[in-house]
Amino acid sequence: MLNSLTAETPNQRCPSSMLRAAAAALVALTLALAVPAWSAIEISGAIATDTTLEAGATYHVTGTLTVGADAILTVPAGTVLKANSGVRIQVDGGLVANGTAGAPVHFTEVRDSSVGTDLDPESDPAPGGWFGIDIRNDGSATLNEVRLRYAGTTHSVTFPQSIVKTGAG
Repeated sequence: MLNSLTAETPNQRCPSSMLRAAAAALVALTLALAVPAWSAIEISGAIATDTTLEAGATYHVTGTLTVGADAILTVPAGTVLKANSGVRIQVDGGLVANGTAGAPVHFTEVRDSSVGTDLDPESDPAPGGWFGIDIRNDGSATLNEVRLRYAGTTHSVTFPQSIVKTGAG
């Protein structure tokens, strides 16, 4: 344990209050360094009630994520969801992703290191790396400034009686 810190002028000692503050700062720094820089919030399973994710966070979708019929999952600007291989996001209720031009929402696969926390630095992403978003039956989705990357299966995407536009207009 530190008893004193030497000041710039010889033979001067720091008061004990400064020592306590320095020790507290050292403990805080140690705790901050103990949390890995590559960590992400793990998410999977069923969402049964309205849920809003943390803005700007990276989420690791470790298993199929199902938004129940009576729930809405809200994904704020700057949030990144990275899914494992074979995983999908199933929406029986509602999905609202509200990105902005400067902070889009990203749905991608776990090996994509171009956005969010790098969860798999040893591998490169590939098309079909995860199954994507499945809006089912009475489900709905509002997607503003969203980037959907590396999703796909052998299934096709259809938009019956729909208009798909990019950009304004």
